[in-house]
Amino acid sequence: MELENVRLHIDHLRVGVPLPFDVYDSHGHTLLRCNFVIPDQQQLDRLIERGAFCSAAAAEEWERTHGPNAALLAHVPHAAHRVVEKVSVFGLLARARQQLEGLPRSADPAAAGAVNMGAAVAEMVRIVQQACTLDADAALGSIQVVKPHRLWVHQAVSVAILAELLLRQVGADEAERGATLAAALTMNLTITDLPFALVHEQDRLNPEHLQREREHPRRAADLLRAQGVTDQLWLQAVEQHHEAFDGSGYPAGLAGAQICRAAQVLALADRYCAMVADRGPKPGAYPNVALREIFIKHGRAIDPMLAASLIRELGIYPPGAVVMLVSGELGVVVKRTLNSHHPVVRSLFTPNGKKYPSPPKRLTSKPVYDIKGVAHRDKVADFDLQSLWSLAEVEAGEAQQAGE
Repeated sequence: MELENVRLHIDHLRVGVPLPFDVYDSHGHTLLRCNFVIPDQQQLDRLIERGAFCSAAAAEEWERTHGPNAALLAHVPHAAHRVVEKVSVFGLLARARQQLEGLPRSADPAAAGAVNMGAAVAEMVRIVQQACTLDADAALGSIQVVKPHRLWVHQAVSVAILAELLLRQVGADEAERGATLAAALTMNLTITDLPFALVHEQDRLNPEHLQREREHPRRAADLLRAQGVTDQLWLQAVEQHHEAFDGSGYPAGLAGAQICRAAQVLALADRYCAMVADRGPKPGAYPNVALREIFIKHGRAIDPMLAASLIRELGIYPPGAVVMLVSGELGVVVKRTLNSHHPVVRSLFTPNGKKYPSPPKRLTSKPVYDIKGVAHRDKVADFDLQSLWSLAEVEAGEAQQAGE
């Protein structure tokens, strides 16, 4: 699954010094030429949101000479009056999950009580997007390292995280991203009582549950309309999120361009997040195995362009993956790098199987710390994995807005 270009992230590009190479969009079109100077933070933010890539050869040369944690450009802004506070990405996402549990799950407007569906979901969308902006690696890591209280809630927020990052990569605007995340959070409200372990394994559902599963996209859209939702893309994405690119989906059997991009992103994110999730005693798939299966087993049901974008976004070893190193250590991926085969890992166990009191960072681009395999999360069950990611720095006003 080698890719011609590799993605640049917000911590790789900075303002004020000439680019060391050409930068491309997700389709390989040149965005910026070598030596171009990014003039301000606003243009940099737009570039990252759209999706910025460099050639694999340029990425390898940069990491060979500078290491995977080096910023590609010097960051020059300095403001003595800047006041920052610390925010937990995991805390933000926990708040989104808590709020999601309070949404009405009936088409009866009276069931909503004091809840305004549109406003409540918009607030959750804002929280998820803020988490992704503050630390996308921590947000992705939460998909695997958080132990869910409610599986359907965890799945919904996980799908929203992945959908946000995928849509940023393909250059979606704010309106499309917002509607897609709103759909991710609400598309399963009418089947929250079904066993999560069975919803994604329809051959194990009894006839009554199978009928409910296949009807729930339309039922969920009807619920949202009854609760006052009028955003047509939000509703369309909910109704189409189980349609398949090859026409094998439901409820309408749509195919190809008949399915809106928002729904295609949701279908892909939902499939991946369900595959890597633990389902009761059954462990989830390893992330790299899930990505391979999506290509091989489900390839015809998914737009190949979006599938490739998923791999570009996650890398071969996504944040949260438990990996074994050549050194004999066992650790967790905490940060993607320009080279998807060599993420940053925090080692939890020594080669002798003893716990590190303070998990050290390992650069897997170094041969001694290269990744030799993956392991299941039960191998590191005794660790507080959320502590492997640092708190994010935000401006004081933004932290207050986040409710921290």
